[in-house]
Amino acid sequence: MDKFDYSLEIVLNSLSIGQVSRCILEEIYKQEHEPNIFIISNNFDLSSEGQVDDGFVKWVKSCVSKASSSYSRKHPCLKIWHINGSHHSISDNQSLFTFHETDFATETEVNICNNQKNVIFSSQDSCDIFSKHNVNTKYIPLGFDSKNFKNLDKKFFSDDRLVFGLAGKFEKRKNHALAIDAWAKRFGNQKEYYLNCALHNQFLSKQDHESLRNKYKNYFNIQLNDRFPLNQQYNDYLNSIDIMLCVSGGEGWGLPEFQATALGKHSVVLNCSGYKGWANESNSVLIEPSKKIGSEDGKFFIKGGPFNQGELFTFKPEDFISACDRAVERHKKNPVNTSGKELRTQFTYKNTTEKCINILKEL
Repeated sequence: MDKFDYSLEIVLNSLSIGQVSRCILEEIYKQEHEPNIFIISNNFDLSSEGQVDDGFVKWVKSCVSKASSSYSRKHPCLKIWHINGSHHSISDNQSLFTFHETDFATETEVNICNNQKNVIFSSQDSCDIFSKHNVNTKYIPLGFDSKNFKNLDKKFFSDDRLVFGLAGKFEKRKNHALAIDAWAKRFGNQKEYYLNCALHNQFLSKQDHESLRNKYKNYFNIQLNDRFPLNQQYNDYLNSIDIMLCVSGGEGWGLPEFQATALGKHSVVLNCSGYKGWANESNSVLIEPSKKIGSEDGKFFIKGGPFNQGELFTFKPEDFISACDRAVERHKKNPVNTSGKELRTQFTYKNTTEKCINILKEL
């Protein structure tokens, strides 16, 4: 990438959007660029990384320290953030890389997006929704995080149980409760099968998490884990499973599910939203959505609000169980999802970053 003057507004923490920021930053670092970097909320947090390249940390701090004295509103800027809050900008030439999960764009969301030079989505469905409102959208897929996620030659259980995985922030949008309930009816308390969940949500209370555990306490083969503070621990978790359940009714990409599939895990995927960017009949067992439901959940999606309105996809439990059974058969034929492993070279953050920078160069 040719060097030129531009700025970045990003967040660096352990949330999904922070993972995207960090992966893009590392690619920019490799290219020896020195953009002006503004950390949203002043939260320079790489604690989930464990050991971090000292050179990378020094470079980030240098780009942050010079940003306020070096930036210009004439410089193009890439902001990696939610639509909510992106009406603030440090540039008159801002491109927003964001994530949208419902099937509807509100007047507020459209107005914020129309005040960007470009709006980048990692979901073609999101591009299509906002393009109807004359938003200048760009589709750029995310990539495989090869720094933090890799295959391990490690046996996690003493027996030959087949392990299902279910990951992400626990919430209505992701259809987690529907999936666990259906799985329990089919596989519950059968020693040959195990459901290993990583469903911590920092916005839920301790009581909420305890209530969730109590709901399934009578199933010895359903495990609900607390948050994994380090990516190395999360990599262990992904390596411990055989079949990943990807059942969210609305995703910008589906990072945990994508990483697992790219590691060679078999996957059961609801064929909708951002999943469609990487999941297909070759690398996944697809479930067709049965209908749509309202997105409101009283916590993250508030009915009548200026953001996150619309509907989400869901599925019939019997279709989910049928897909799980087919995934089990795939695993029996070959424990390694060879088509899934091809995703790690098909989708890279090098390509993601180069496409973003090329968009900035056009401004």
